[in-house]
Amino acid sequence: MKLVIFLRLMGTLVEVSNDEKGIIWPEQVTPYQVHLLVISDKSQVISQAQEIYQKLQKAGIEVLFDDRKDVSAGEKFADCDLIGIPVRLVVSDKTGKGKVEWKERDKGKVEILTIDEVIKRV
Repeated sequence: MKLVIFLRLMGTLVEVSNDEKGIIWPEQVTPYQVHLLVISDKSQVISQAQEIYQKLQKAGIEVLFDDRKDVSAGEKFADCDLIGIPVRLVVSDKTGKGKVEWKERDKGKVEILTIDEVIKRV
C-alpha cells in the first residue's frame, strides 16, 4: 500500500513539474540539490571539477556528479535536463579556474560563479 501511494505521488509530481525536456524536481523533494557536469577531456579541468565536487559535499550540498568521459557535452546536457535537478553546474575550459557555469533548470539564464557563490546560493 505504501508503495502505491509513493508511486502516485511521484506520478503527480512529474505531471505537474515538467516541461518538454523532462521533469523539473521541486526543491523540497529533489534527490540532489545540484547536478555537476565536467565538459572537457583535459586532466586539469577534470581535476578542478573533482575539487569542486569535494567542496560542495564538504559544504553539505547533495551533488550528482557527471564525469563520464565517453559521452558528448550535448548528451550530458540532455540527460541533465531529463533528470531535472534544479541547478546545473558546468566545469569546462571556458569557466576558468575555481568557477562554474550556473543554470537553473526552469530558467534560461546562465551565470559564471565562484564555488563560494554557489555554496551561498544553494
